[in-house]
Amino acid sequence: MDTDDRRRAARTALEGLAYGDAFGERFFRIFRRPDEARRLIATRTIPPEPHWHWTDDTAMALDLLAVLEEYGEVAERPLVMGVPPAP
Repeated sequence: MDTDDRRRAARTALEGLAYGDAFGERFFRIFRRPDEARRLIATRTIPPEPHWHWTDDTAMALDLLAVLEEYGEVAERPLVMGVPPAP
């Protein structure tokens, strides 16, 4: 798999993660009561809100992808410390 193929695969995976993250976030207690969440899940009904927002899970995946792009590997220091990209 060449670099462009890997980038496309990473982007596709990230899009799937972001959609799943936003979907799952709709079922948290801050958005609906547990009984309502269970009913939606049991009836396979999508959450009715027109806008779904991704969470910190997607934000971390975006940061991880940026570090992979910049360093070619998972570099802990830039993820934890916010170290600027290598020259």
